[in-house]
Amino acid sequence: LFRSVLFGVLFMLDVVVRVVVLRCHFWKVMLNWLDFIVAALSVAAYVFQVLDMNPTFLRLLRLGKLGRGLRALHLSPIVQSLQLLLKCLSASVSILGWSLCVLFVIQCIAAIFLCNLLRTFLEDPEVNLQLRHEIFRYYGTFSQTMLTMFEVLLANWIPACRILVDNVSEWWSLAFICYRCFVGFAVLNVVNAVFVQSTMKVAQQDQDLMILQKQKEKKAYEDKLRRLFNSMDESGDGMLSSEEFFLMIKDPKMKAWMGDRKS
Repeated sequence: LFRSVLFGVLFMLDVVVRVVVLRCHFWKVMLNWLDFIVAALSVAAYVFQVLDMNPTFLRLLRLGKLGRGLRALHLSPIVQSLQLLLKCLSASVSILGWSLCVLFVIQCIAAIFLCNLLRTFLEDPEVNLQLRHEIFRYYGTFSQTMLTMFEVLLANWIPACRILVDNVSEWWSLAFICYRCFVGFAVLNVVNAVFVQSTMKVAQQDQDLMILQKQKEKKAYEDKLRRLFNSMDESGDGMLSSEEFFLMIKDPKMKAWMGDRKS
């Protein structure tokens, strides 16, 4: 407990010092907001623990300590893929919103169209009542039809299609096939392509990622060069003599490697 309180106090002092020094610039960085929230939750957890508050609420406040781990992940070079993923997700929020709007409009149009076409069948007293109840579960109201259309688009579309093809008309099979080809294939693939393009754009323009990639390439080049010279150092003294050097430049591997460097 003492170490937890000490760490919380030090973390809070760090945040206070940065707020005093940076002032308004402190609040312009999102991770600084995370630090502030974590520090505030740590203080609140300690206060509620002293006052003997509800332990369940206290445990929820302690979840704020996970924010320190998120801060450490941001600073760690080991989780570059996670950093790229989070940046791509944040950059694709607007694209996600517009994509959902387009899909929602298409689903609304399809749901209204189906509701109007099936109303006569559902209100027909000559049709078996149990059958009408079964179709009503899928297409009885606008909300039920919307749920069915999302099932058709993203889940198992066979039951929703079969119940109309087997009991209403076989022409519904053509309607569902066209809908799946247009929305399920064309529209969703375009949305996926836009997401991929947005991801690649973020990855290409991220300065930190470019620097880390260059450092990786430089280290790989140095390791390859070191292994090559070590293989040519027959004496094992860590130096290349004139004989070893001339043998090295005549080596086919060295010629191929130098040719690759020139290209």
